Amino acid sequence: MEIEGEQIIKKGKRMPKWIFVGYVICIAVIIFASVSMEKRQRAELPEAIDFTTDGALGMEEGKYAYLEVQGLTDEIATYGSTDDTSDSAIDRYCVAYNNGYWYVVDLNLETIDELKDIKEYTYSTDENAQTPNSIKIYGMTEKIPDELKTMLIDYYNQGVEEENKITTDDFERYFGSTLLNVRKSPVDTTAEEVIIFFAMIGMIIIFIYNNKTACNFFRRKNTLKNFTKSLYFSILSFTFAKP
Repeated sequence: MEIEGEQIIKKGKRMPKWIFVGYVICIAVIIFASVSMEKRQRAELPEAIDFTTDGALGMEEGKYAYLEVQGLTDEIATYGSTDDTSDSAIDRYCVAYNNGYWYVVDLNLETIDELKDIKEYTYSTDENAQTPNSIKIYGMTEKIPDELKTMLIDYYNQGVEEENKITTDDFERYFGSTLLNVRKSPVDTTAEEVIIFFAMIGMIIIFIYNNKTACNFFRRKNTLKNFTKSLYFSILSFTFAKP
């Protein structure tokens, strides 16, 4: 049994050269694309403008901007093609506060986690709670969808008296002309991301093929072993059978 086990291990270690080379190429491509993406983001990143300028009133779309967050609400709305709440592709819209003004932001999970202390302070009823330091977030300005505008207006009107409620005509004066999407970058790294994606697919295909080949080898070995054993007992039965 020990000899057979050793032979199986040795056989398993014999990885075809093309599989090894394939792994090396895929890993090298992923590393190269990742480094290239990081370098481009540093080199091509424009200077961010202040999103709070004039309360974001008249702020153009497609600008790289920053916002110093002092307060944050829970998610007002989420948009996505999946019910998986942990999916990073989902838009998570919140309202951020800065010097008394409200701003619409589209956050990713990483940024939400970074701002959790600020959000907890925003909802805290403890008069002695310590004010957390404000945190700068960066992203691209973009149009606020009409459906989201309606939801934000309803959200605002829930906490005010009837005479202080706002309408669509008042929206920009309270929330600004655009939202800040931290999930978007001014540097287009689509090419690098596609390369990394296909390199990872390549690694998965090689892995599946390599394991399938190994499984077939062990399956054939096991079949041959069972056949040999059956043949051996058949010969014994025939040899020692009574005349």
